[in-house]
Amino acid sequence: MEEDPMLQLRVFDLNCWAIRYLSKRRQERVQLIGDTLRREGFDLVLLQEVWSEGDYSVLKETLGSCYPFSHYFRSGVIGSGLCVFSRFPILDTFLYQYSLNGYPYMLQHGDWFCGKSVGLVVIKISGIVFNIYVTHVSVPGRTRQGGGMGGRDGGALPLLEGTLVPDNCFTVKTELQPFPLGIRIDYILYKAVSDFAVKCEELRTTTGTAPGKDIPYSDHEAVMATLHVRRQSRTPGPTLGTAEPALADAVNE
Repeated sequence: MEEDPMLQLRVFDLNCWAIRYLSKRRQERVQLIGDTLRREGFDLVLLQEVWSEGDYSVLKETLGSCYPFSHYFRSGVIGSGLCVFSRFPILDTFLYQYSLNGYPYMLQHGDWFCGKSVGLVVIKISGIVFNIYVTHVSVPGRTRQGGGMGGRDGGALPLLEGTLVPDNCFTVKTELQPFPLGIRIDYILYKAVSDFAVKCEELRTTTGTAPGKDIPYSDHEAVMATLHVRRQSRTPGPTLGTAEPALADAVNE
């Protein structure tokens, strides 16, 4: 039997650290991020901490030729900072604002003002529907906020990217050895639903300053993954001809 063709999906995730008036060399870095994404040609780009719609507009203009579909999630007083760029049409969007969302007197966190949320975009690629989630959880509420994202795939292939800031309390310490110089707080998570197999073929991150520049893209490192998605053939169930004789007798009664 001939196998179904495989779909390759290249995804990019970055917390951009683009806070107006506070982030160092923000406009220069936003333009650098846009130029890099235009050159690399990913299928999906999910960004966090793009707090200014002006910066989103700059990115949208820069990336319009290679990522014609995009969405900026508005939330709270200053916005969620979440946005998505895609090579494929966005069929639907949804924003879920976390019920546990910080306090207005904790100005240094800013969670209450931005309305920390998870954004969802629904896209269809080669007949396969994907639910793409992007989020930036707050440090005090990350466990509760993470629970709020469960159970929403609705049969579509779910993909979650963002700044999840875990404590790694459920990670064996030996698994941290490949990352001796830092901790992992930005993730790309995926799940295969029935009839599909998903495999991560390549994973890489940025490392420090951008190539040929004296600045990094952000105070976070980008996460880039290549996912292979294949539709699996259904295994035919047993028939009466292959069933146990006792079961066949019970069916015939």
